[in-house]
Amino acid sequence: MCVTSRNHNPSGAAEGDYRDMRRSAQALRNARDCILEVYTARSSAKTKEELMALMDQNIWISPTQAKDYGLIDEIVGLSGKEEDPAAFVAAVGGRIRLTASMREQYQAYIVGQRAEEVRQKQVRRTLARLRALAEF
Repeated sequence: MCVTSRNHNPSGAAEGDYRDMRRSAQALRNARDCILEVYTARSSAKTKEELMALMDQNIWISPTQAKDYGLIDEIVGLSGKEEDPAAFVAAVGGRIRLTASMREQYQAYIVGQRAEEVRQKQVRRTLARLRALAEF
């Protein structure tokens, strides 16, 4: 299985006048510079200019390319286990990919929410009965 990584400049959305847009653009440049500082702090990383050129391309790179750029130390897999691409890739093309664990956690959350709703409904019924008995 080949898992890729997306390299791009930070992005965002903003509203407002030209001053707000300037501040947003500066914040994005600052975020890019922070990312580059982390990347270039690695002794095996390419130069800042090479990494900026890579980020400007806004492309997917392979694990081998990421290693060549010095962004990762090694390429590993899940030996002895079934590999799930969603476990490696958090989001692709604006669509969120969930791992099995994430799905289980969400399902448990929904079950908990429904149980709480049932409990709250029972509490309201009990209080209504108590009020009715108190008025009797």
